[in-house]
Amino acid sequence: MLQILTIHEAYPGHYVQLEYANRSPSLIRRVLGSGVFVEGWAVYTEQTLLDQGYGERDLALRLSQLGRMAHYRLRQSIQRELGDRFKLGRYHEAVLAHGSPPVKYLPELVRQSVK
Repeated sequence: MLQILTIHEAYPGHYVQLEYANRSPSLIRRVLGSGVFVEGWAVYTEQTLLDQGYGERDLALRLSQLGRMAHYRLRQSIQRELGDRFKLGRYHEAVLAHGSPPVKYLPELVRQSVK
């Protein structure tokens, strides 16, 4: 996880993106960056480096990166299952109510809580 975190936060993630942002001739763009862009870039770099062979295809690295996407995929799954009965706030409470369990147990825990 530390390797993925380093890619995300430092190189080529946030540190590199912000270094380039600070070079912008526009004061507005230097000061008022888009959080969506900034986070999107950092997650994109994680995926790109792994796709390009970083870590020599180490499955633990890939799993660390994919475990971060698990939250979004789980929400999509629960939302499809519940349809019109899905409530985002209730879903978030169901996810957070269990502390920080291993991601592989989260779907079962959440499903029990949102029904």
